[in-house]
Amino acid sequence: MANEFKIKKGLIVSGSGGTLLDVQGSVGQVFSVTDSLTGDIFSISDVSGIPIFNVNSDGTVTIDGNIKLADNDKIQLGDDQDLELYHDGTHSYISDNGTGELRFIANGATRFKIGSDVASFSGTDFAIAAARKLYLDGQSNTYITESSADIMQHHVGGNLILQLQNTLATVRGTLKLYQTDSVPANLNFRRNTNGDSQILGDANWMTSHTNGTDDRSVIIRGETQGGGADSRGGKLKLYTRKSGSNDFNATTKDKDGNWTFPASITAGNNSKFQVLGSGYIQLGNCTISASGDSNHIHVTCPTALIPNGTTLATNTRLGTASYRWKDFHCGPGNFLGSVTASADVIAYSDARLKENVKTLDGSKVLQMRGVSFDRKDTGVSSSGVIAQELQRVAPELVSNDDGTLGVAYGNLTGYLIEAIKDLKKEVEQLKKQIK
Repeated sequence: MANEFKIKKGLIVSGSGGTLLDVQGSVGQVFSVTDSLTGDIFSISDVSGIPIFNVNSDGTVTIDGNIKLADNDKIQLGDDQDLELYHDGTHSYISDNGTGELRFIANGATRFKIGSDVASFSGTDFAIAAARKLYLDGQSNTYITESSADIMQHHVGGNLILQLQNTLATVRGTLKLYQTDSVPANLNFRRNTNGDSQILGDANWMTSHTNGTDDRSVIIRGETQGGGADSRGGKLKLYTRKSGSNDFNATTKDKDGNWTFPASITAGNNSKFQVLGSGYIQLGNCTISASGDSNHIHVTCPTALIPNGTTLATNTRLGTASYRWKDFHCGPGNFLGSVTASADVIAYSDARLKENVKTLDGSKVLQMRGVSFDRKDTGVSSSGVIAQELQRVAPELVSNDDGTLGVAYGNLTGYLIEAIKDLKKEVEQLKKQIK
C-alpha cells in the first residue's frame, strides 16, 4: 500500500549532527527525531505540520493543545507524587500529599498558600463579587455577604446577626462580653474631642413603634461635662420615654456623683433608699440630712416647716387645729425655729420604763441662773438658761448636738418641784417658830 512504512521487529537509527528520523505527511512533517544538543530532540506535529508536542534538549516539554485524561487518571508531580491533579467523574481535585505548603505564586511572589490546617493570603486581596456569599463551615445558612454597596452582613442559622454599614454596627440578639484570666471584658466608647458637653457615645434600645424618624425608647449616653481642661469630667445620662411620645425624660449622674431624677423614686418591698455619709435630700430650698452620729435627722428650711396644702401666709404650721400631725414619733431630733402645738406635748414617763429612780436635790435650783437674751442668728429676744452653766449643776439636762449644747427645759420641772417642797418645809418651820 502506498505511503506505508512497516517495521516488524525494530528500527535502529544512528547518526550525528542532524536529523536522525523524519516522517512526512501529505501536508508537512508529522514526526522527527534529532540528536541536537541545543534544540528540540523530539517533535510531533499535527496533520498541517504545526508542532503540538516538543521535547527540548534542556528537558523542557512543550505541548500546544489539550491533554485529555480519563476519570481518576492523574497528573502526578514530584519525586513522590506529592501533588496530584485529577477528576473522579463528579468532582475535580488538587491533592497535595507532601509535607510542605501548597503555594500559588504570581509575578514571582506567593499570593496564597495552604498549610496543614491554615490558608492565608499575602500581598493581595481576597475579593468576592457583590451580593455573593462566603459560607462558613460548609453551612448553607451561615455566611458573610455584602448585601448592597458598603453594607456587610453576617448571617447565622439563616438569621441576620451582625450588620456593618459605614460608621454603624448593628447586632441583632444578645451581645455577650467574656472575661479571661488576663484580659477584662470591656465595651469602650471613644470620641476624639476635648470640648465641653460633647456626646461620647450612646447605647440605644429601639422598638418597632416609631416616633417620626426616631424609634429609640431607652438611651444610655456618656458625654463630657463642662468645666474646662482642668476640671472637665464625665456625665452619664439615662433617657426614657413613653410609646408615642417625642419627649425624653433624662436621669443624670454628673462628674461629682450627683444624681438628678426627672420624676419619683420608688423603692420596692423590703428595700430602702439610703443616703450615706454627709449626703442629703434636697426638696426645693429645704434639705433633710442625718446628724453626725446618724441617730437623728436634720430638717432645714429657710422659713418654716409647713404641712402640705398650706402656705406660710396662712400661718398654718405643725399642729394647728386644721392641719394636725396626729402622731409624731422619732428619736432625739432638732427643729430649726419655733414648734407650736395646738394640744399637749407629751413624753413617755411610765415607771415601767425607768430604773435607779432617786429624788432630786431641790437645792440645786439655787445654783441655776435664769437669764434673758437675744439670739445671735435671728436677733429674737428670749429667756431661759445658759447650757454651759446648767451643765455644771445638772449635766443630764444638757445635750450636745455636733458641738452645740441644748437644754431639756421640760425636765427642769423635777428640780423645781423638789425646790418648792424644800421651800414649803422652811415656811412651815418658820410658822412654828413665830407661834
